[in-house]
Amino acid sequence: MTLRVLVLEDDPIQARYASAALSRCDLAGFGVVSDAQDALRRLRAQRWDVLLCDLRLPGMDGISLVRELAALNTPPQVIFTTTLDPRFLRSAELVARSSCVEVIGLIEKPLAVDALRQILAGSGRIAQTYPPAVPPGRGFPVTERAALEALQDGRIQPWFQPQICCRTGHILGVEALARWYEPLHGILAPSAFMPTIAARNLDGQLAGAMLQQSLAAQQRWQDNGLTVSVSINLSSAAMARHSVVQSLIDIADARAARRESVVFELTETLSDSAAEGSLFENLAELRMAGFGLAIDDFGIGYSSMARLRDIPFTELKIDRSFLEGLSNHPHQRAIVESMIGLAHRLGMHTVAEGVETDAHSKVIRELGCDREQGYLYGAPMPEWQLLSFCHARDMLAPTEHILPPPSLCS
Repeated sequence: MTLRVLVLEDDPIQARYASAALSRCDLAGFGVVSDAQDALRRLRAQRWDVLLCDLRLPGMDGISLVRELAALNTPPQVIFTTTLDPRFLRSAELVARSSCVEVIGLIEKPLAVDALRQILAGSGRIAQTYPPAVPPGRGFPVTERAALEALQDGRIQPWFQPQICCRTGHILGVEALARWYEPLHGILAPSAFMPTIAARNLDGQLAGAMLQQSLAAQQRWQDNGLTVSVSINLSSAAMARHSVVQSLIDIADARAARRESVVFELTETLSDSAAEGSLFENLAELRMAGFGLAIDDFGIGYSSMARLRDIPFTELKIDRSFLEGLSNHPHQRAIVESMIGLAHRLGMHTVAEGVETDAHSKVIRELGCDREQGYLYGAPMPEWQLLSFCHARDMLAPTEHILPPPSLCS
């Protein structure tokens, strides 16, 4: 092929992966830029046949970029990529067509090399949608050895999803969610590797790795004016092992972390009833040491109420399943309102998960929820992206607040 391809990608990991994928294609050349304005300058300065473009970019989204491309003398053909709902790709394609910009491919991230090669080779005039390189849960053999190596090499990393104050709209915290970067396969979702992590009892090591990296990120953010709490997921099985709990305390102390700025989220029910005593003891130890404790997915586990009674949680997370139809179902609204009221009476603050629409946000605010978390306010993102993301959306609080009282936030 004699094509010249320009990659517009702000995520350095995804940019490296795109470069690796393009290096396997027979091209006249390719370049990589991370900023939309830089891409437009290069497109005006010289001919590029194809623009490989992420739909979500800081400063300018893919839809706005299409309009800029339409104004060029010779617009490149476009391949859109995204981690968003595939329907966004189709929406972008329709906008591009109406602007006379030719879209030749739509690829979900991480990029599949074969799909990219097929699009570039055919330049096929009719855009096709291609699945991500590694669909969650299949396509890459996650062995115990591979998982251990990934943990040791730092390839399993935290991506952070904002938690927003329902009253002010400011960011108060983030949840650290594990992502595995695999050079030949892209970004692996948790569903691809967590079964192996759990089966091989590596969940304690995973929690330690997430905490270590999250505390380092937390300090870098604070140095740049962003103070947030960090929530770390921890399985009940790992929490029942005292060695895991002690290692987490040691990690926090080694970094001189403010313990009240770290929340451990208990994720699922412990199947071994004999270990319940150890679980409760270790949770109490973490709480007495000053860390926050969250009960995750509240309302869907059979032991949720008993745990709420027996464990000194500081935070209650409302499962996303309760948000669907919340505006139209009085019974569901009453249940969520009761959850929030119960949490407040027990001295806890509440976080609604899975907030994806303005309607979700409006109702949970009306019901007195303290924080909200979901794609309406941002998908999980790498550390480096969070600060600029918050600045762009005016999410930074004017003063420092970590783990506010249950009914207060700023």
